[in-house]
Amino acid sequence: MKFLASLLFLLTCIGCQTNSYDEITGENAIRDFEEGNYRILKYGYWAFVRTEEEQRITEKYGIAFVPVAGDVIPSSLNLVNVSEYNTEMTRLLNEKFGIDLESELKYEKAESAESLNAEASPQH
Repeated sequence: MKFLASLLFLLTCIGCQTNSYDEITGENAIRDFEEGNYRILKYGYWAFVRTEEEQRITEKYGIAFVPVAGDVIPSSLNLVNVSEYNTEMTRLLNEKFGIDLESELKYEKAESAESLNAEASPQH
């Protein structure tokens, strides 16, 4: 059952990808933003894993974290374009919501790490 749930999640995420890697540009980040499609593109080993921080930001601001590739990067995916897209989208989101998205993600991750360390420490 767990396998089927994971497979369904993976197929759902694949459906969230952009229609074409050619659409991943800084200019298209502006278009997506103007259309209300707030998203940050992810790739790599953890791309299909949704963190608690990402979930919180999605719920609070409506920003989606969309996987475009796993740990095997297709030759047709230009990582420079992904970086430009994310840089432009992050700038626009920061302006709209008055936040620093990168700092919020890092702060939340640091806070989570501290709570995990506290739970793991033996009580005297």
